[in-house]
Amino acid sequence: MKNIPLITALLFLLLAACESTTEPTVTVKTDARDYVLAGGVGTELVFLLSRTDVDTNGIKTVVPSDTMFLTIVARDSAHPVGGLSVVVQEKFVRAGASTPYGGDTSFYSSTSNEIRYYKNYLDNDARTLLKNPLNAGAEWTDTSVKSGTMKKFTIQSVGETISTTFGQFTGIRTLTQGSAMINSVLYSEKTTYYYAPEVLLARREEIVENTYPSTKKDTRTTITDLIRYTKK
Repeated sequence: MKNIPLITALLFLLLAACESTTEPTVTVKTDARDYVLAGGVGTELVFLLSRTDVDTNGIKTVVPSDTMFLTIVARDSAHPVGGLSVVVQEKFVRAGASTPYGGDTSFYSSTSNEIRYYKNYLDNDARTLLKNPLNAGAEWTDTSVKSGTMKKFTIQSVGETISTTFGQFTGIRTLTQGSAMINSVLYSEKTTYYYAPEVLLARREEIVENTYPSTKKDTRTTITDLIRYTKK
């Protein structure tokens, strides 16, 4: 029993040490320029595009996944409209195939205020991917014709934990959504983008829903997930 004071003292020191331990601070990047694609020529990002359809009877169909390859082929290359850009070769391969079925050489242009995407060298209709200020609740309108309509984007979260097959990131979550009545069918679309430093887009979730006059619905969910990142 003589050791009780010693044991008590040791327990006190242990508890004090636990209380003084703090979680590591995660630095959240809040400038659009922090999200520009990193790495030199040859840097590659690989994404898996998985799609699930649910018909009006609730029957689910999982579509074989396509793979998207993005490879940096130049940095600080001039685009006629966007100025200095990161140039990326896009390549898409269907599940079970080895020959690409599509792709282009796209340009990612950044300014002190935003990051813009040009589909190719001759494209002058930029899509705005991110725009300062990167604060939760901030909004901007994408005026690109490629978007179909003037889409409003809202930053849902800053410091978002983003989980991908490749790994975990801390970044920005944005949302765009809209609806339209087309031939008595209510079409609605909701797309969530997850942006992270270095890789820019880490994950994308798109849900498209059609509601018919009978009130029955069908949906299409497409997930774009980063599965590999090789930085050069």
